[in-house]
Amino acid sequence: MSYFSGRFQRETDEKQALITRFPVALKQSRSSQMRPEEAPEWLKVIAERTDDVGVDLENVATLHAQQKVQWINVLYRIFCLGDNSLWRIIILILIVVNFIQVSYAYIFLRDAANRSAYYSILICDVLYLIDYAFAVTIYFWKNLQIRLVNPPRNKKTIIWDACLVLPYSLFYEIVYKDDSSRTFIILRSISFLRLFHLVRFFQEKSNSAGANHWKYFIIQYFIYFFLLQHALACIWYLMAYPLESREPGGWTLNISGSHRYPKTHFQWYIVCMYFALINITNSGFGDIVPTSGPEKLIAAFTMALGFTLTTGVFIGTLTSQFVNSSLRRALMQSQIVAIKTHCNMIGLSKTKISEVMEYYYILWIKKKGVREADDIKLLPQPLRMEICFDVNFCLLQCSLIFRDKPESFLRAVSLKMKHEFYQAADIIYHQHVIKYKMVCVASGVIEILSDEDNQSPIISFAAGTCIGEAALVLSLPARATVRAASYTEVQVLYKKDFLEIIECFPEFFASIRQQILDRVNDAMQKSTNAEENKEMVILSLYVSHNRQLSEIKKLKDRLNPKTAYTFDSTDTFYRKCLPLYRFSENLRKMKRKPLCLSENFPWFLQPETSVTWAWEIYMLINTFLIGILYPFYIAFHRGFPPWLGAFSVFLEINNLIDIYIILTTAIVEKDHTIQTFKGILFKQLNTFGFYLDVFSAFYIEVFSYVMPDSVHWYYILKLNRMLKMYRIVKFFRHLEDGLTTKLVAVRLIKYPVYLIMCPYWFGAILYFETCFNEVCSPSGWFHVKLVEELSERLAHPCTQHAVYISVYYALTCLSGLGYGDITTGNQTDLILVGLGVLVGIFIFGYCTAEFSATFTHNLKKKIDFQEALYALQNFMIANHMNHEIRNRVLNFFVLQWYYNEGIEITSKQSLLYNATWKIQQDVLVKERMETIVNIPLFCNAELDFLQLIAIGSRVIVLPPNVMVTYAGGLSREMYIIQRGYCEQLTGKGQYQVIGPLAHFGAGSLLYGIQSLTTVRTITHVKLISIDATNFTRAISMFPVIGKEIKTVGDDLEVLQKLKHLTNSTIIQTDYKYTERNPKWKEKFKSFGVHVKGSFVNVRKYCKQHNEDYDKPFKALGNFFWIKYFLSPICILPDGLFIKFWVTIRFLTSTVVCLLTPYQFIQSPYIPILDKILFGLDFIAYADLYIMMLVGYYGEKQQLIIHPYKTATHYLKGLFIMDFIFCFPWELLVRIMMPDHNEGHSAEAHILSPHVYHCLFRSLRVFQVYRLPRAFQYLEKDITKKGDILQVLKFVPFTLMFMNIWACIVIVTSCKYYHIDDIRDLVNENRTAKPPGMAEQTVSEYTMFCTENSWIDRSRYNRYTKPSKVYITAIYWCSSTLMGSGFGDITPQDKMHLIINMCMIIFGVLFFGYVYASISSHKAGLHSTLSTHQEMLKELKSFMEYENVHSAMQKKIIEYNEYLWKRTGGTEPNIILANLHTALLEDAVLYMYEETLREVPLFEHVERSFFRVIGKELRERYFTRGQTVIRANDVIENVFIIYRGKVEVISSYNEMQTFMGVGGLFGNITPQSKAKCTVTITAVKNLDALFLTSETFYSILKRYPSVKKKMENILKDANYEYYIMPTTLLTSDDESDKFGSEERRVSEKTSFGNNIAEIATIRSGSTTAGTTITGSGGLGAAESIMAFFLPYKWCRVAILPDATIFTVFSYVTVIAAYLNSLVVTYQFTFQHYNVQLYIMTVLFDTVFLLKIFLEIHRAYVDRYGEYVTDNRKIRHMLTTLL
Repeated sequence: MSYFSGRFQRETDEKQALITRFPVALKQSRSSQMRPEEAPEWLKVIAERTDDVGVDLENVATLHAQQKVQWINVLYRIFCLGDNSLWRIIILILIVVNFIQVSYAYIFLRDAANRSAYYSILICDVLYLIDYAFAVTIYFWKNLQIRLVNPPRNKKTIIWDACLVLPYSLFYEIVYKDDSSRTFIILRSISFLRLFHLVRFFQEKSNSAGANHWKYFIIQYFIYFFLLQHALACIWYLMAYPLESREPGGWTLNISGSHRYPKTHFQWYIVCMYFALINITNSGFGDIVPTSGPEKLIAAFTMALGFTLTTGVFIGTLTSQFVNSSLRRALMQSQIVAIKTHCNMIGLSKTKISEVMEYYYILWIKKKGVREADDIKLLPQPLRMEICFDVNFCLLQCSLIFRDKPESFLRAVSLKMKHEFYQAADIIYHQHVIKYKMVCVASGVIEILSDEDNQSPIISFAAGTCIGEAALVLSLPARATVRAASYTEVQVLYKKDFLEIIECFPEFFASIRQQILDRVNDAMQKSTNAEENKEMVILSLYVSHNRQLSEIKKLKDRLNPKTAYTFDSTDTFYRKCLPLYRFSENLRKMKRKPLCLSENFPWFLQPETSVTWAWEIYMLINTFLIGILYPFYIAFHRGFPPWLGAFSVFLEINNLIDIYIILTTAIVEKDHTIQTFKGILFKQLNTFGFYLDVFSAFYIEVFSYVMPDSVHWYYILKLNRMLKMYRIVKFFRHLEDGLTTKLVAVRLIKYPVYLIMCPYWFGAILYFETCFNEVCSPSGWFHVKLVEELSERLAHPCTQHAVYISVYYALTCLSGLGYGDITTGNQTDLILVGLGVLVGIFIFGYCTAEFSATFTHNLKKKIDFQEALYALQNFMIANHMNHEIRNRVLNFFVLQWYYNEGIEITSKQSLLYNATWKIQQDVLVKERMETIVNIPLFCNAELDFLQLIAIGSRVIVLPPNVMVTYAGGLSREMYIIQRGYCEQLTGKGQYQVIGPLAHFGAGSLLYGIQSLTTVRTITHVKLISIDATNFTRAISMFPVIGKEIKTVGDDLEVLQKLKHLTNSTIIQTDYKYTERNPKWKEKFKSFGVHVKGSFVNVRKYCKQHNEDYDKPFKALGNFFWIKYFLSPICILPDGLFIKFWVTIRFLTSTVVCLLTPYQFIQSPYIPILDKILFGLDFIAYADLYIMMLVGYYGEKQQLIIHPYKTATHYLKGLFIMDFIFCFPWELLVRIMMPDHNEGHSAEAHILSPHVYHCLFRSLRVFQVYRLPRAFQYLEKDITKKGDILQVLKFVPFTLMFMNIWACIVIVTSCKYYHIDDIRDLVNENRTAKPPGMAEQTVSEYTMFCTENSWIDRSRYNRYTKPSKVYITAIYWCSSTLMGSGFGDITPQDKMHLIINMCMIIFGVLFFGYVYASISSHKAGLHSTLSTHQEMLKELKSFMEYENVHSAMQKKIIEYNEYLWKRTGGTEPNIILANLHTALLEDAVLYMYEETLREVPLFEHVERSFFRVIGKELRERYFTRGQTVIRANDVIENVFIIYRGKVEVISSYNEMQTFMGVGGLFGNITPQSKAKCTVTITAVKNLDALFLTSETFYSILKRYPSVKKKMENILKDANYEYYIMPTTLLTSDDESDKFGSEERRVSEKTSFGNNIAEIATIRSGSTTAGTTITGSGGLGAAESIMAFFLPYKWCRVAILPDATIFTVFSYVTVIAAYLNSLVVTYQFTFQHYNVQLYIMTVLFDTVFLLKIFLEIHRAYVDRYGEYVTDNRKIRHMLTTLL
């Protein structure tokens, strides 16, 4: 099939090429005298048609072809215009313009005589018609589609466009002569549906890999936003001014300000757009409000839609863009942090760590973190070859052996060449080491080191140098060390790759080899002559070991282009070899970067130095000063004071100096550094920021002298300095680009800066707009607010402080808070406020999305690890693994997370996977070499051998009480304890403790014998594991060392014991070890014993272990008495008591943080607060002592319990913070202020002392630091997702912040008075008015607030009880913090303006942080699911594009969905493979032993066999009806049925048998691959275990009995490729052991039967989504009869894939939602009627039916069979409960 399809494609291409190039083809046919039978078919047709006329064939063909080609090319160009990007953009613009113009013309203008709008709309229709004609032509002209760049429109789009292209309104106008009726407008509005092209265009761009997604997303969002805003503006105008109405009404009657009655249509449009905007953004300012019911419904719908658009769509999509764009950087930063932590942990030197960090810095700067471009392998080979040839061609021309070779050979060589780079001082060739690669220098400098000291560079070579050619043919050692002098990029051709190429081009091998040999012979001859004459110089690097300095000078002279060296007749060899090298001056080595790159003026600065960094900070301060001072004085004071006039000159001179610094600072590029003035200037001119720097330095204020009011314009023009503010953004971006930068910290600083500066600048713009002249605009917002405050005769109006009121108004606009106390006054205000709202949405969305992306990246490791852990946990549960083993497995993986965040598990590659071999070797050797070299087995081995062993070994970290090896185990591994302690058990039941540098398993490693001992960990242990594979490889490379090691091994004590063992000795392989825990760690059921197990009597412990308890205290000398202060009882860190105490401390800290600010304002009113807080303080004081006695784990994971050390550990840690935040500092106030009554009695309460008292006491609020520590401790549990915790952890902080802000608001405006203090001020009406306070009714305790304060000017001004004032303050602060200001409470003075602005900024930051944290966590939890869904989406698109049959598409999708259900998108077997050998064997033994014993081959086999083979098994899943193996397929795997059943069909399509659990089939031959003779199909959903045949037979070699059985089976001439299980299954009779009841389900039985009365409701698929065939269940009539027999319902079982479950799930969800609405409505409004009662009854009926269906829902057992026995179903449900 492929051959014919290829031939057809070739014929089509040839015909197309012939038609296109017909004149040339015709000439060729004439010259070759084409015979008639050789003429093309289309030319024969022309000849047949022209025979009657007698026209010559060649003339007809020529004329016809010329005309046809001419017209075809013209038509191609015309119709391909429809595929042109510019044309598509024009059409989209016309569609948008048409929508705006039509809606504006027929809703706002309503002018039938306005023909200009009519004709412009008609032009849009005509162009749309032309575009449709292009689309139709392209759709039907298949040959034209070949030239398209974009895919043509599909059939549905063509049909839909055909409906939209017709001018219905024009037809109506022609017929009825009316263009102003409602019908005409409706027909005209059909064109609005053309906007779907806009959606289609952006979908194409979003799915395009090469598109700028950022650009298209921003454009798409703002276009959609504007179109929605425009549509809503039209709707609001129609609501207020219907078509039949002549006067506006509705919401327009409540417009405030001077724009209440717009005069023109465009002014109405501006007002409607503003109203629509504040509804979409939920930023109502109260100046325009809906009045009628329909208007309120539209406003509510608009706000919900706007919230979705501005929060869900914008922030969500923007977050996704941030995550995708910064993913590589985040991964690199995470890797660098992990590497740095790992290097510090293993004790790597600071020099080595800096080298590693420098490597990764270069890798990111030069290569963006990509060391090898693996994705290039996905390209087609011709294209890949073209790219490689283009990259390597010039370098290959520098090689003497490749420059004269043909292009085909060079392309093959280029394809094999690899790109590498080296840091400065990295070695390319080692002296005296065989070279195995040819190196071509692409950039940088390399140097040849002296063969005397191997350090001094002799000569340097630059780009274009080619070395190591001879290594491709000969095995020659390097005569000198070659290293990189700077960052160097090279193209490398390895010898093995070259030999693969030369096999395809054998004709070139002889010539290349001869060239190399001639060169070597010439060099040797030259060396011989030099020894004789002592006058000739040797260039070759292979010879001339003893060269003199003068000869090196001559060598440099020959290569240096600056020296005029003349070659003589003896220099033939040099002339041949010199083209290989490009001379370079030796580079000077510097310990640190120089500040200047040039010695003469202008001095060019080195970038990224302390000087440039200091200047950047200096300019940042300079920019901040300009950004603060210039707007303040120019906008609010209309000029500079004298001091600022002089200071501004200094600031502006700095701007000029900055330009000079920019132009004299070198620029580091990828492969070079620009350090010339011209180059730097050219580079800077290509950046937008440089133009801003230059323009901000211009003194454009000189143009003010030609303008009226020149002084005012002088200062306005000075605002061009504000362009320098872009440096703030640039500075933060530069910080974020750092690979070691803590992004969270940087962005927590960046966002407050943005949220402070932007409102400040926007406030200046708002004030500047309304008060541009000396007198503010009468219709402006400031004048309106001023008149309002003057009319109310306020003593301290806010308009006195123009800066604060302007910034406050700007902040409410940007944040969308919208109190409504300040409203717009004119059209300019409307536009500015609208723009401010949009800018605020963008800033908030940008900050939230970027921070959410930061959280997503930070959580990625944890989420990925949790996803793998959850999938593994579900896998173990599905396999019914023992609970104990499951916990052991989970504990192992949890420890890996705490050790190195499970990098090798989540990334499936090593930590240093993208590092050079040298770095990997340095790190691994440092981590393991010190331990390995101290083992007697390796103490005398060579360093290279030990390095090889260290690199190939594996580090294993194990928790306490874990089995490392079992006696009788067969794993060929040797373990060395690096850290921690283990317990080694001998065969006699005795044990001994072994620690660091102890090893075991040497006999298993050397001789493959069984393990002699059982080893269990006591503490956390770090082991080094050396397996037999890596050991054998190392031995093969160092055979002499191997013999020595085996000799040493024979002398080991463990092997001496082994020699004395007789053959009759039995080694227990099933040894069960009872864990021996210390008494204080044993688990008891009694609660009292649990509490007792939380403590250790250290004095008693020391006495039992013969240790001196007083020894640490004696070292204190005179402070020995501290011994009596510290209790000898130690609190264990993992005991029940410490958990209980930490919980109590957490709760008390929370209460303290809430009550302390509350006491600040309520203490005189509620004296009991003092007693409560005193009790809480006592708990804090007790905590100081208790924490001194808590044990901790030391560096070696040992538990430290001595009170002296535990106290010292606490005092060095958190003691200082705990002491400061709980010490009674208020007692110092009593000493400093003796007249102050600390009891705050009712008789006397002095305000100032109370303030100081409470301020000092408020330090206790900082005990809040315990809250995040507590939540961090809870979040450390990697086995829990923590969804609820992510929400709950912000609840106490939210309450605390609201409480603090409320207390601040009350304290700054209100004051408590006792009646005795104000008795003289009380009048007849029991009211009083203290000085400065509002008048209130007096009680015993009264709270008076400042006159005209925030509460006095609100509806709550009569509140006098502190609790009511406090609740009101909480209400105002919470609504402000959450951005939901209702306008009933507003700030009324300068102090509260500042407080309110701080609250708004704090609320935006805090709740933005909360939103980002929760959203990123939720998004991360479903990242694997999203990836799987994206994969399915792409798979569907691919299958649709390839026209895959719909049935096959459905089958593939259903299989992938089933695979997701089973595995969760991970590979559990691969995750399990990370376990250490003993635990892995335990896990697989428990899972697979029962199944493997069903295989006849494995009967009566020792359990060690199952442990060995279980490690190699993997699971594969098949759905019902899926073919596992097809007859005559070549297979390489052996399959074992784990769950389910298969049928075996012969090659003649005859069913042979069924196989169940334990059936073995596949490639059971010793060959690696074999052709199967039968077809294996899954009858049920199948879980199969598989391994390769090679692995299977390698295991059988160790078990002769199994191997012999296998050989007997293969000797049978009639054997098939399967082995029946021990328990046989047939198609008609299935064993009850498998729980199969499908036979009884499928039988149609009568109603008289008992257990067989099973009604099955089948859908088209099983739980796996595969189709069920065959008849089964009850018929329609029988089902109807069963419906009327309720007593039979309890015996019904329904298959889980039945349609009724799917339908009922939707019904239940709908019923639950409606039920919640009805119940809450009845409960709230106390409204009961018959209709609501009937609805609730129906809902309850639905829920009862849901329960009934669930208890009759069949389930699938482990064999893939449906269990329909109701007793078993109920038992399963009760088990789950």
